[in-house]
Order: sequence, then C-alpha cells, then structure tokens
Amino acid sequence: MPHVFRGKSNPLEVKAAVRAILARLKKAKRPIAMPSFQVKRYHAQSQLLSFLHRTGLPFTLTSMDKGVVDESHPNYLGLFAGKDSAPASAGKAALSADLILCLGEVLEEDFNVGSWSALLDPARKVTLGPDYVKVGDQYFTSCMLPDVLAALARSAPRVKRAKHPAPKLLPMAGQPHDPISSAALYPRIQRFLREGDNLVVEGGSCMFPCASILLPKGVSYEGQILWASIGWATPTTLGVALAEPKRRTIMVSGDGAHQLTANEIGVMGRYGINPILIVLNNGIYGVEDVLSERGHVYDDLAGWDYHTVPAAMGCRDWFCTRVETVAEFESALEEARNHPGACYLEIMIPETESQPLSKKTINRIYKTYSR
Repeated sequence: MPHVFRGKSNPLEVKAAVRAILARLKKAKRPIAMPSFQVKRYHAQSQLLSFLHRTGLPFTLTSMDKGVVDESHPNYLGLFAGKDSAPASAGKAALSADLILCLGEVLEEDFNVGSWSALLDPARKVTLGPDYVKVGDQYFTSCMLPDVLAALARSAPRVKRAKHPAPKLLPMAGQPHDPISSAALYPRIQRFLREGDNLVVEGGSCMFPCASILLPKGVSYEGQILWASIGWATPTTLGVALAEPKRRTIMVSGDGAHQLTANEIGVMGRYGINPILIVLNNGIYGVEDVLSERGHVYDDLAGWDYHTVPAAMGCRDWFCTRVETVAEFESALEEARNHPGACYLEIMIPETESQPLSKKTINRIYKTYSR
C-alpha cells in the first residue's frame, strides 16, 4: 500500500546490526531461530525464507506465530509452548540453544508460552524487531525488519545443524462408533486441512490442541492466543473469507465464544461466503472454567441447537449437521469436503470430556491465574 507511511532503514545502522548478529552467530554452537508473526505483518516472508535456506538454521514457532513459515519446511522443529511444546523435543531445543534468533518480536506472554511454564534466557536472545535490532546490551535503531533479514540472507554463514526429530501428524484415535473426543477430533481436523487453506482458531480451550496441529503447505493460521478474547473467531472468519474468497476458510470454536458473536453468521449468508464452521458444543465457557474453581453455574451456557442457527439467520444452501460419534464426524467432513457452499458442523462433546486439556495442564493454568 504505497499511501501508508513505512519507515526507512539507516544503511549504516543495518550494517552495524548485521555485523553484531553475525559475530554472535559464528560463536554459537547450538543456534536456533524463532520467526515471529511480525515477519508476515511487515511483508518479510521471502527474506526470511532466503535466510533460513542460506543458514540451515532450525526453527520453532509459538502458537501466535503459526503459519508464518510452512511447517513442511525441513528446518521446522515444532511448536514452542513451554511445557506444552509439541513435540517436547522442540521445547528442549529452544531452551538448550546458546543463541536464539528472534526474527520479529516473540511474545513470551501468557498462554503463548504454556502459561509461562518455561521462558527463554534473555542473555541468549538476539531480537530483530519491526524497526530495531537488540544484541545483548547493544540497541540498533532505524533497522527495518525486511532489510535486516535481507542483509543476513546475503552474508550469514551456514550452520552445523544438530539432529532433531521431525514433528509428526497427531496420531489417529477412536473407533467409528465411539463418542467423539479430543483424541479423535483434532487428528481428523488436521487431515482435513489441505494446501492453501485458512484456519481460524478461537481463543478458547480449543486453541491448545489446535496449536499442535501440523499444518500443510501454505495454510494460513489465524489465532490470538495472546489476548484469548473469546468471540473473536466468528467475525474473524467472516473477514478472512470475504478477503480471500478463493481460499477455503475453516473455523474451530467452542460454543461459549461462538454465542457471543454468532450473529455474524447472518452476515456470512448475506454476502454468500462459504466458510466451514466447526463448533464444539460442551455446554460451558470452557476457558473460563479452568481459570478459577470449576463447576460454577455462571459458566454453564444456554442450550442452543447450533446446527439450526444458519437457517434461522437466512443462510441458504448450507450443509449443517450435528455430530456425536467418530463415524458421524468423518462423514460430515467428507460432505463438507465436497459441498459447494458453506458448512456448519456442531460437535457434541461428551460430558466425560468437557475439556480438551489434560488434568495436569488444567491444574497448572488454575494455579497460574487464580492467585
């Protein structure tokens, strides 16, 4: 957008910053990169890929940064989320690195790093911000992120990469007649995704297992785990699908968050966009239920027949269904894959598994936020 003011780099500052970065990189024995969502915001993805290709640096991504680089990239180690890293080896690689190149600002906040369950050593970090570079106590200004990455891509050395296990698809689970569960749900969502999709994930309890999904090439991942503002995903899906009508847009949201902004479904019908909405019906404000003592009545939801909502809001030719078993979910995904219009899948989460999180994770979240 030429009419939007963009900062300009000072070539001398960029040169000095790159010199300082290279000095640290050449000394490092176990360097690792952590690209940030800011790479995408500042249109520096091509420069980032050139840098990764030249150096061979292994990299991890936090949940906030998923989709910035293809997760099919051979250097990708997996999700960094503190004690919730997936695979766990990705977390170990980041925490044991003697140099962490933050390519864009990596937000070590809240849920993005497993509720602060493991933080990166500041002394080992080098940060390339949107318009600055920080190397130890040195601070270089007027260094725009695309320019610094481009300069590094021209001059950085090849690193000797340690062997790390490659991330894998979530393992399949569940028999056809079993009630749907998290163990069965998320691996099937993962395999339903195809190259070039947009995946929008709500800031609720579903954001944790969705962050562990290994994305196919070219999939854009939209989430806001930093603030976890429930109700965000439904209007975001509307905006993403309007902006990119030729790409398939898929939303995963819990029912509590969805109730806050479900009126946007009517707008989807009005403009004839065709998202695939996967709404998880567990009858509670799930993420709120783990932030304080569980079982409060005010976290219970009014019961909706969610799969009937699109028709009530004037949406025509939508495929809408309610799913209770693994077989029904697989059948619904197959129908959604072939349906030419929008789809709405209501997933009935059994009471025995109202949360997609382990008891250990729930207890850690409660202890962190209930003080």
